[in-house]
Amino acid sequence: LLLVFGVYFTEAAVERLVHAPLAMPETSADALLANAWGTVNRAVYSLFTATFSGQDWAELYEALGPLQWHSKFLFLLFICFTYIALLNTVTAVFIKCAFMRLEQDRDFVVQQQLDERRDSF
Repeated sequence: LLLVFGVYFTEAAVERLVHAPLAMPETSADALLANAWGTVNRAVYSLFTATFSGQDWAELYEALGPLQWHSKFLFLLFICFTYIALLNTVTAVFIKCAFMRLEQDRDFVVQQQLDERRDSF
């Protein structure tokens, strides 16, 4: 997933940088774009850090400034999808563990009650 989106953002960034007029790289929005999205490695790294809070995703969104609106929208869609998918997965794991412990506790209580009844006879 990171690679697919990374390739898309890299392609959009490189297309913009190739067709953009030469600007001062230190101060231009194109420098931010090239720094965050200029290669597939950088794009995948940017997506990874945005997903796992290594870098604020709003900064990466701002770096997409020179691109068209659909690239920015796709980035927001990626962030929403990964957060929802990640949160749902983590929540599902916790709930499954809780139900497994509950089932083990229930089995333990039933076994204990059966042992007590057997001992009382």
